[in-house]
Amino acid sequence: FAKFVDEIERRKESRKLELNGYLTKPTTRLARYPLLLENVLKYTEGDNPDKEDIPKVLTVIRDLLGRVNAESGKAENRFNLRRLHEQLRFRPNERVDLKLTEEGRELVFKSQLKKSPTDPTEITAFLFDHAVLLVRIKQTGKTEEIKAYRRPIPLELLSIREMDEVIPIQGIKRSSSSLIPSIRTNTSDAKKGEGWPITFRHLGKAGYELMLFAANQA
Repeated sequence: FAKFVDEIERRKESRKLELNGYLTKPTTRLARYPLLLENVLKYTEGDNPDKEDIPKVLTVIRDLLGRVNAESGKAENRFNLRRLHEQLRFRPNERVDLKLTEEGRELVFKSQLKKSPTDPTEITAFLFDHAVLLVRIKQTGKTEEIKAYRRPIPLELLSIREMDEVIPIQGIKRSSSSLIPSIRTNTSDAKKGEGWPITFRHLGKAGYELMLFAANQA
């Protein structure tokens, strides 16, 4: 299939477009119709039947676009999880089945962290709906090598040391509007370039504690 695609893309008729250029045409084209039709509607005279029909068409197209976006988001999530599942490598003694290809599995958040404020080595953190995974991603040519940095942490066994700065201890009331200023006050002594520490604690028998640094507070 890859050979077939490569041959087709080289043809004059393909106009130097890759396959994905054609695959995305229907959805990108459809997204332009509401703008065009709204303009048409603006200049349509009141007694023209289009004055009633165009708003109906706009509703149908927007509904379809909403469903397309939702489904493409789910498909992208499934694709990314499957690719991660295939590329992920563990140390022999830390092999874990994260069940990344299970139905309903979701990648909630992805972020780059560092081992120390001055160390350029990047650790990628994946937050799933059931666990946290810390990896090192190494690019070799066109392929990515993804190695687990530490054993994944199930959310039930995850504790973040700095959590009290983000979510106050029970009993202390703090309005959401004053939440960020209070964090700034607590961490205002952090000098520029030191980064923002986040300490992952894996609770339980074979647990561990690991401090990494984020580039910004968010």
